[in-house]
Amino acid sequence: MIARFTVCALALLLMGCSPAADTRAESFAEDGWISGVSKVDQIKDPGHPCRDSVARKHSHFFTADGQFGSRDEDGEQVDDDSYQLVGNGVVKIGSVEFHCEISGDILRLTPGNSKVPARLL
Repeated sequence: MIARFTVCALALLLMGCSPAADTRAESFAEDGWISGVSKVDQIKDPGHPCRDSVARKHSHFFTADGQFGSRDEDGEQVDDDSYQLVGNGVVKIGSVEFHCEISGDILRLTPGNSKVPARLL
């Protein structure tokens, strides 16, 4: 299993949002990104929902039989799909191709249609 800690600003960036233009404040409030906050109206600065946020553990796994999945901070599986190696340094998870690079114990996956890398530790 590959685990990492995700911070709010990175989650927004990977979702294609900037903190100032976030339309997902409700999700961040309800999902525990901000300690003590469970509703949007409790966010001190809704224009910057990542202020006062906490890092959250998120992990991914790849099995020998071609299954991919991820687990949230509580260890619950939150997504699953299949994967396959489709070329030199390219892995396909579901229908999305990622360029992959391994350096020591770091796996870096960059979606083929994005310049934003997703770093998995």
